[in-house]
Parts: sequence; C-alpha cells; structure tokens
Amino acid sequence: MKITVGQFNVKSKAVKHNFLQMQKQIILAKDQGYDLIVFGEYAMTGYACGDLFKNFDFIKEVEDYQNQIKDLAKGIKVIFGGLVLQKNHLYNAAILYSEDKVHYSFKSNLNKREFSEQDYFISGDNKVVSVKQKNLLLTFSSDLKTLSDQDYDLLVVLDSSAANNLSKVDVVQDVVYANTVGVSGVCKVVWINGGNSYLKQNNQYYTFKDPLAVGIIEDKGQIQSISKLQALAYGIKIWSDQTFGENKKWIVGSSGGLDSAVTTALLAIALGSENVITYNLASKYNKEITINNAKSIASKLKVRHLEGSIQSLVDQAFTTLNNFGYSEISEFNQENIQARTRGHLLSAFSALEDGVISNNGNKLEITLGYATLYGDTIGALSLIGDLNKVEVFELAFEINNYFDQEIIPKNLLPQIKDYNIVWEIAPSAELKADQLDPMKWFYHDLLLDMLLLKSYEEILAIYLENQFADLEIGKWLKFYDLEIGENFMSDFNWFTKTMQINHFKRLQMPPVLAFGNHVLGQDYKESPNLLPKSKQFLHLEAEIIKKY
Repeated sequence: MKITVGQFNVKSKAVKHNFLQMQKQIILAKDQGYDLIVFGEYAMTGYACGDLFKNFDFIKEVEDYQNQIKDLAKGIKVIFGGLVLQKNHLYNAAILYSEDKVHYSFKSNLNKREFSEQDYFISGDNKVVSVKQKNLLLTFSSDLKTLSDQDYDLLVVLDSSAANNLSKVDVVQDVVYANTVGVSGVCKVVWINGGNSYLKQNNQYYTFKDPLAVGIIEDKGQIQSISKLQALAYGIKIWSDQTFGENKKWIVGSSGGLDSAVTTALLAIALGSENVITYNLASKYNKEITINNAKSIASKLKVRHLEGSIQSLVDQAFTTLNNFGYSEISEFNQENIQARTRGHLLSAFSALEDGVISNNGNKLEITLGYATLYGDTIGALSLIGDLNKVEVFELAFEINNYFDQEIIPKNLLPQIKDYNIVWEIAPSAELKADQLDPMKWFYHDLLLDMLLLKSYEEILAIYLENQFADLEIGKWLKFYDLEIGENFMSDFNWFTKTMQINHFKRLQMPPVLAFGNHVLGQDYKESPNLLPKSKQFLHLEAEIIKKY
C-alpha cells in the first residue's frame, strides 16, 4: 500500500480553510498514485476552538465539510482528525473514509497538554480497521502508552503536538505519524504546532526535508529536531500573518541589551527587515555602549532605526507630579516613570506606523515581575517569554550562526569558565546609575526550572541532603556564595516570595509564544494568593541554616 502524510497550516475554527487545504492535498496524492493519505489530529477544526466545541451549529458545519472529504475519497483512502457526535456525546476521532465506507477510532486519553479536552469530549476506544488486507490501528499520540494488545500491521498515530513536545514512536511495526503545523492560541499561550510528520515502512523513513513544511511526504529522509530559532521564527510569522495580515509592522523598544537584540533579530528573520522598526529611547542613565549596540544591531539587520532622548519627558513628568503636591519621588518611582514613558512613546509610534509592539521580556523576568506595568510589560506578543535567560544566551549564539556574523554583540554575552561568569556588559535595566539586574544568572534559571516541577519542600530537602551535588544547579552555588545555608535560604525566600507577589503582573502581560516544556499559566498553574510557609518548610529552613 502506497502511503503519504499531508501536512498543512491548520487554522483553529477556520473549517472551510482546513477543508480546502485537505482537498488540495488529497487530489495531489491521488494524482501521484497514493492509496492512503493521513492528516493530523484536529485537522478539520484545529484544537483552539474553546466553547465552539459545545456549539451544535459549529459541529454541524464540521460534519458538512467532513462529508465533503468523504466525497473526495474515491480511488484513495483518507484518515484525518475530526469530530464525531453520537447520542449527544462528542468524540475526538480519527476518521477513515474508504470509498463509501467510514470508520471511527476515538481518542482514549483526554490529557492533551495544550487545552482541557475533557471539558468537551468523551473518552472512547481506539479501533483496528482492515484496509487492503492490512490491519490499521488508528490511535493518537497520547494513547500510545496505553495501547491494548491488538493485532495490527500498521500503526497510524494522529497528533497535534507543539514543536518542543515531539518524540519518535518507538515500535517495531510500520508507523504513520501525522502531526499539524501552524500556531494555536489557547488563553494566553500561543503554541507552535510541531509538524515533523513521517512514515516508517520496512525500516525506511519518509519525511519532509523541512519538518514544518506544507505538502505531502514524497521522499526518504530522517526525523529532524526543530531548533529554538526555527520554531520561534516560524511561530512569529504564522501568528502575525493570521492575526494582523501579511506585512504588519512590528515596533521594538531597542535598549541595546540582549533581550531586545534577540527580539529584533527574530522579527527580522520571521517577517523581513522591512517590517521591523526599532527605537532607542535613552535617558540620562543609558550608556553610550548600549546606545551604539542598538544602532549596530539595526544596521546589520537592515531594519529602520530611530533614536532620541526621553529625558525631557521624564523631567516634565517629575515637574507635573511636583505641581500636584508630590515633592518627594522615590528612586524606585523614578525608575518606573522612565519605563512607562517608553511604553507611552512606543504605543504612540505603533499607532502612527499602524504597527504592533513586541514584548521583549524573558521567562525569568516575567516570573519575578522584573518589569513595569504599562511600561515594558506592553506588547502584542511575548516573543521570548517562554525562554529563561540562559536559553536567550543560547538563542543569541544560534542567531549569530544563522547570519554567519556578529548580529548580537558579543559584549552582551557571558564568558563562562569553571562556573564563573565574566561580563563585558552585565544585564541592566539602566534606570539608575550603575544599575545591575538582581537575578543570579544560570543559578536562578535552573532554580526556576526546579520550582516549575517540584514543591518548595522537595527542593529544600534536596539541598539539605547534599546541596544539589548531583545537579547542574549545585555547580553554581559557590559563585554566588550560596553554599552558606543562611545565604541560600535568604535568596530562596526572596525568589519564591517575589515570584508569588508578581502573579498579578503576569496576568496583565501579553500572550506568550511557547517553546518550553513548562509554560507559565499552562503547565504550571498557580494561585494569586501568597503561600504561607508550612511546618515542613520551617523545619527544613532551620536545618539548612544549622547544617551549612
């Protein structure tokens, strides 16, 4: 049996669009003599449909288009992810059309990471279907761990997983793995659908040369990994085009620091330099070296760059506050006024250019609320908000390799030797003289990874036992003087309290483009309330200070 996989940009809710893409690929596969074409999970609807899955008019529209797929299945068999309504129960289904016959296989484990399937669907059973004297087991990626002992010749796996959440199906039998491409926005997360569909027959793999390509599989190849740069640039392009239309201008507040540099490069790669405008909005605290960085980055990327001072506006804000009777303005409030002035100007520039603003914050900054509401928290999309600072460092090196030149200035990147860091320009918000960011880079990035997986008490117990001796995070303790128990607990209490009290800021930030395996607000759900220290926490804290 000659088999191929169809991969296309599935748009959630856009049933007609999805049908037309499937129609095009079915006709192509038929013309090229394929017996079977397979599409991914939710191919007909996308999965970011929310309560439309409860809307009978929407379900009826889906059924109408699914019947048109049935009409196309003449001389070719078609498998795709669709909806099946039976006795008022809605199933996430793998649907097989073969001439005038239809077969359904229902998803069993409704535990999709990206959204709560159990709110909309009923769990069902995977089915084995006989096609051309071959037994096909129609299943889903989430059902692979619980497959029943059934006889089959070909495993057909439908998926709609994000780019960072893919794995090769580890079975001896022949396999068809069909995923989707595109983006899917669920609440405040924009997922990058991971593609990488493949076919394994007689121990030979057939794949796409580009794992995020649109089309049908025709060639032999190997399953490829998708890099951060490839996934993020793809996600930006698809999301921007689908949300705003093609050639939308993006506005970047370019400080000359690392995060805005990486954001600018991502946008230039994804959308073209002509659709990116950078603004350097300096105050009296911004150094010449970072101002020059911003100019150099724009020049090398060939993006339009404007620069100027905001100091007169900041001073006028202070004067206005004085006129209202506020004669004493704290240093902290002075910093926030600068950030909000930049946010105000970027919003005005964006309106004048008919553009949208990028949010430049990284995951560690977002977690700790190291941003000013209505200042650097603004933006249409958080492009690197799912990457910690270490991942941003890695992405910077990847960007420079992509261009084969120093786009991201080396003066922004740390030099690491024996778990010691040397900076030419240490990360700084530059909102006051000689300011440095309060984060302990690398250590806090790794601590955040632990906090997204383990309880406070579990982490303290590991430290008490051996000071993270078996973990990468333990190698950073000496550099930050955290081998002293009192220092460790002081830092841990600061980090966790700061993380908790800034939950309200995270709620007001833009949607985040997801690439990690532990996305804030989705994989890691939290309460806005402060968590009191448990008896076990207090006991472990005392023991750590006593022991170390």
